Amino acid sequence: MKKIFVLAVVSMALFLTSCATLVNGTKQTVSFNSEPSGATVILVNKKGIETTIGTTPMMTAIPRKTKDVKFSSEGFYTETYHARENANIHWLYWVDALGFFVPAIIDISTGSYIKLEENVKVELKKK
Repeated sequence: MKKIFVLAVVSMALFLTSCATLVNGTKQTVSFNSEPSGATVILVNKKGIETTIGTTPMMTAIPRKTKDVKFSSEGFYTETYHARENANIHWLYWVDALGFFVPAIIDISTGSYIKLEENVKVELKKK
């Protein structure tokens, strides 16, 4: 009976390892819109590295660890959307943290515990 219990606990540990990473992945599909449309969308990671991904309107998968999203268009001021301020911690992270800390550490390092806003719309101001 004791062996069955130990086997069950080990099996659960393996099953629950990095729940958010397994279920959510490290990217999330987000829709980007701007007023006026046609703004360039630029992702900024936590190291400050910028990557241009396209123009609005668009829908694409972006890394969950994205820090900021910049919108720029000629004749308008650049607007910055702070993705991390608008993110929620996914409930699967708490499952990891309550049960086993190794999965929680993996989910934190991959950013998979972050749930970004699915629809981002900004209004650019004329210069």
